[in-house]
Amino acid sequence: MKALLIGMGTIANDIRSLLENRPVELCGAVVHRDTDREADIPIFSQERLEEAAEGADVIVECAGGAAVRAYAQRIAAIGKPFVLTSVGALAHQPTAQVLLDMPDLVVTNGAIGGFDVLRSAALLGFDRVSITTTKKAPTLIQDWMSEDERTRLEQLPEGQTARVFDGDPAEAIEKFPSNLNVATALAWATAERDLSDGRISPESLRASLARVRVELIGNGSDDPTCHDIEAAGPAGDFTFRISSAPSPHNPSTSALTAISIVGDLLDLAGR
Repeated sequence: MKALLIGMGTIANDIRSLLENRPVELCGAVVHRDTDREADIPIFSQERLEEAAEGADVIVECAGGAAVRAYAQRIAAIGKPFVLTSVGALAHQPTAQVLLDMPDLVVTNGAIGGFDVLRSAALLGFDRVSITTTKKAPTLIQDWMSEDERTRLEQLPEGQTARVFDGDPAEAIEKFPSNLNVATALAWATAERDLSDGRISPESLRASLARVRVELIGNGSDDPTCHDIEAAGPAGDFTFRISSAPSPHNPSTSALTAISIVGDLLDLAGR
């Protein structure tokens, strides 16, 4: 099976390493603009997306939510299986509508696990779903923050924490676009599959996004990112804590992201 990457950053490099000696071949990568970087796979500018996809069996996005919003319509028109990594794009309603219409959309688990259990339990629905993500405080600083807030996070003493957000995934993605894909992924995993073919409708996804409670905590210590997930409903009460190792290429990216993508690709290759 041949896969086309969208993006050539940390996640793409991790995928390339993990796919060595496995039954999935990378046939190229699409980047935002022409580049003269050296690579062992063909590199295409975004204007050549359709050309690049001709030799692919599956398209894999690892370029961020902005790329998903920019290319979603074109990827849908290509009509090949699509692996979505920047799950936060599902919180943007126009983009979600395009993605959910794709018959072969694969939403990767990304940096967290336990979603197989939650997907099963979602058949009976959930009364409550929440996620608390704790990250190093300086990594949460955003341009829109006041000078006092930025200073507070930069100088947060070791051993102390500070709450920086409490709300729903759509607002979380808007305010912290590079930090909370996982919250939207949780909404996806706990949404009711209400269409006749087992897929999720835009209405069901919106309801799930509205139900999920998101809390973002800045940590003054040098501990790795941690996600605490709770869900409760007729199928039972579920609690998960995930604290994964960083990518060997970039300490701010979870190694589990690429691992999850490669797992999805191997599943597709085995069909």
